[in-house]
Amino acid sequence: MKKILNLDGGGVRVYLFLLILNYIEKKTNKKIVDCFDYFYSVSAGAIILAGLLTNYSIDDMILLVKNTNIDNLHHMIDIFFNKMKLNDIKKPFGILTYDINTRKYITFHSYDNTNYNLCDVLKATTSLAPYYKEYNIDNYKLIDGYSYDIDLNVFASNDVIKYFGNNDYYQLYIGRIITNNMYDMIYKIYKTGIVHMIEIDNNIIINDTNSFDTMDKIFEIWLSNNIEYINNICNNI
Repeated sequence: MKKILNLDGGGVRVYLFLLILNYIEKKTNKKIVDCFDYFYSVSAGAIILAGLLTNYSIDDMILLVKNTNIDNLHHMIDIFFNKMKLNDIKKPFGILTYDINTRKYITFHSYDNTNYNLCDVLKATTSLAPYYKEYNIDNYKLIDGYSYDIDLNVFASNDVIKYFGNNDYYQLYIGRIITNNMYDMIYKIYKTGIVHMIEIDNNIIINDTNSFDTMDKIFEIWLSNNIEYINNICNNI
């Protein structure tokens, strides 16, 4: 069985995703990169997975998130991923962007026969107007692939099937709400089969100096309410 992790974007809210991933690591006694066979992400989530796939720890990524804001985001990408290539990542990893020229979503893969700088791809998937203009790679004019009208699992499922072919899959999604219920624990069916969902409400984070303390408390409440669900996920990966 192939195990897939889809990590959505969401700015500072990826801190909550890191708390969830940290719980999974401790419960399974395995690194996240060893729990899954394929990784797919977008925007700030792509930074997190790129870090974990290049031997940074979850604590390192928490430090990155806590010290990053919209003004220094691309500078922090340079600091953490300087001189790395996307194909330096040895596990299959897809990063979603959007090309404003063709009005199509473009995925960059670690396993493509290319030599893209990892910094460039991460800057492209986090180039959110009006803070950053489109980011040029080849003939593409790329912006943040994170959008409220897409379902990241659709893109991931298509790529996974192209990469692995017909197979049995265990797929986990962590990200924004797709089903209109806060912290909805559901199973949705895609081309790869069932996707196990952990969804976080986009509106729960207040933008103040205590936002990380707020998210710590939110995570504790979420964990106490969903301990059986998350433990079942841990048992399956």
